[in-house]
Amino acid sequence: VSINYDGTTIGVGNSFTVAGSVRIFRKADPFDFSGTAYSQLGSEINNVYAEVNIINAAGLGNSIDFDKTGNRIVIGAADSASGAGGAQAFIYNGSDWISHGGVIPVDVTAPSVDLAFGSIVSMSSDGNRISIVSMKTPALPGPNDNNITVLELMENYIQGPDFRHLLFQNGIFL
Repeated sequence: VSINYDGTTIGVGNSFTVAGSVRIFRKADPFDFSGTAYSQLGSEINNVYAEVNIINAAGLGNSIDFDKTGNRIVIGAADSASGAGGAQAFIYNGSDWISHGGVIPVDVTAPSVDLAFGSIVSMSSDGNRISIVSMKTPALPGPNDNNITVLELMENYIQGPDFRHLLFQNGIFL
C-alpha cells in the first residue's frame, strides 16, 4: 500500500496472486475533507498489462510508491520465478496507466545475482528518480546485506523515457 503526499491517491498491491496486480484509487473531490469516496483510477495494472512479465515476476505489486502528484508510480516485483524480480514505472495519461521508463530487471542494474530485487521501491517527489532494493546479494563479498540501486530517468527522444542512468549502487555513488 502507498499513498501520495496529500492523501488523494492510494495504490494497493496484491502480490499474493499468481501474477500480482496493483489498483490505484483517487479521491473523487480532493477538497471534500468530510468525504471518503475514492474511485479506481485507470485499469488494474497486472502482470499481463505490465511489461514486468518478461522477467516472469509473480510478485508484481510487492512494493509501490508514488510521486508527489500521484500521477507516476513505481511498482516492484520481487517474487519472480528466477528469484530475482524487477520494477517498472507508470504514468497516468488522464485515462489509463502507461509504461514510463521501461522494465528494470535485475540484470540491467546489478553485476551480481540479487534476490528479491524490487522488494522495496521508492520514487522521488518529481518522479524522476527511483530506488530499488534487493534483500540479499549472495554473489557479493561480505555479508548478505541489502543492495540499493538508484536510477535517474533519462529522456531519450528516439526511444522515449528510460530509467537506466545508474546513480548509486552497492554503497557507491557513480
